[in-house]
Amino acid sequence: MSLFVQWIRSLVFLVQMYLAMAVAGILFAPAMLAGPEAVRAVVRGYARYVVWSVRLICGLALEVRGTVPQGGVL
Repeated sequence: MSLFVQWIRSLVFLVQMYLAMAVAGILFAPAMLAGPEAVRAVVRGYARYVVWSVRLICGLALEVRGTVPQGGVL
């Protein structure tokens, strides 16, 4: 893949991701009134959309390795 095509695909991904973020922020703002579980569900859905769209547009895949640490992480 040429560098130009890669740049265009990255630009398309970034533009659609930020547009989707703005739309989700406006449409799902009432979820804040429903409580933390509703907000987590909206954020989880947006994150899944971003992972799906980066796979579709840029051809990248998400890989998770290892186990989740117990306790504090930072």
